[in-house]
Amino acid sequence: MLRRASARLTLGAVAAVSVVLTAAPALADPSPAPLPSAAPAPGVPSPLPLPAATPGPVGDMSPVAVAQRQAAALQVKVAALRVQTEQAIEHYNEVQADYQAATKQHTVAQGALDAALATAQARDDAATDRIRALYMHGGTGGLAVAVVDGTNVTDVLSRYQGAQSVVEDDTAQVVRATVAAEAAQGAEQRLADAAARANQLRQQAATAAAAVKTQLGAAQSLLDSASAAVKSLVAAQLKAEREAAAKLATLLHNEQVRLRSKAVAFGVLPDRLQAQIAAMLLDAEAQVGKPYQWGATGPGSYDCSGFTQHAFAAAGVTLPRTSREQWYAGTHPDTAELVPGDLLFWASNTSDPTTIHHVAIYLGGGYMLSSPHTGALVSVQRVYAAGYLGATRVIAPPPVPAALTPAG
Repeated sequence: MLRRASARLTLGAVAAVSVVLTAAPALADPSPAPLPSAAPAPGVPSPLPLPAATPGPVGDMSPVAVAQRQAAALQVKVAALRVQTEQAIEHYNEVQADYQAATKQHTVAQGALDAALATAQARDDAATDRIRALYMHGGTGGLAVAVVDGTNVTDVLSRYQGAQSVVEDDTAQVVRATVAAEAAQGAEQRLADAAARANQLRQQAATAAAAVKTQLGAAQSLLDSASAAVKSLVAAQLKAEREAAAKLATLLHNEQVRLRSKAVAFGVLPDRLQAQIAAMLLDAEAQVGKPYQWGATGPGSYDCSGFTQHAFAAAGVTLPRTSREQWYAGTHPDTAELVPGDLLFWASNTSDPTTIHHVAIYLGGGYMLSSPHTGALVSVQRVYAAGYLGATRVIAPPPVPAALTPAG
């Protein structure tokens, strides 16, 4: 399964493997930001390079050079905190999903207990009524008198069989009442177990949520502690990222208008997209511009796996809640085999899927749709290499894709 290790994205491989939009001038990025020649800091989902770690000679102590070095170091630290935050969010999502499942189990167990108690009570009431009626007519002795009071042998045998049937039915009623009572007792135990599990998971979810907030607070404190010059450089970098994302969003929107609101996949004609992939991409593209919110699954905001889950649901495909679980939702194509609609994954250890912390949807042409991190919006981004683990194909593509041509 981990043959993707041999196909890890290098920065050169991203440009080589992905058909960059030169084949389709109508889709070309108006000011494409080339992938950096050196990998950006791990976990930074940005199509732009980070500021150079050493912008000038080592001995350059000018205010600008010092601020640039400090800004680069700050972004590396923030990037590391971002990865830790994403990991904490994945843990929260896992616990939250378990909690929701446990809550459903608790509801089912409560219904089963109510039904079992009602059945047990009905059985007990029926048995009590029949036994009371029997003894009001003299009990089994009275039945015996009624039997031997027959006028002939045939009549006696008929009465005997009827009396025996009454006694056996009463006995069966008691047995069924006992079984129903035992079933109610078992349902009550399952309800208690489900309640305990739900309570435990609720507490774990609260702890996980607190961990996420702590990580976010640490990143903000780090940014707040920077000098004014460093803050200015970081703000300029964030502004450049937002502007690049806005240009790509405009590109996406314009192409959808040209294609009359069809799904956009860079490098593949809309009518050659598998129907489910087209439906999924169309929903994903409709979320562009909505804010990232950890733990959110839409429709107003999303975290990374909530975004992919929502998009695939629009195509009738149920994805698990977390990015780590989504990794196992399909096959794993090599980098050279990527097609629009594939899920892309990033991890802190690129040979270990249990460390996955981010997922996005491949759009083709070296681009992807992603809900990146706190403070960002769902957007089109360049695929970046740092921390890339591999891809998962949930929906099979058409056999022969066709190149997208410019409008005539």
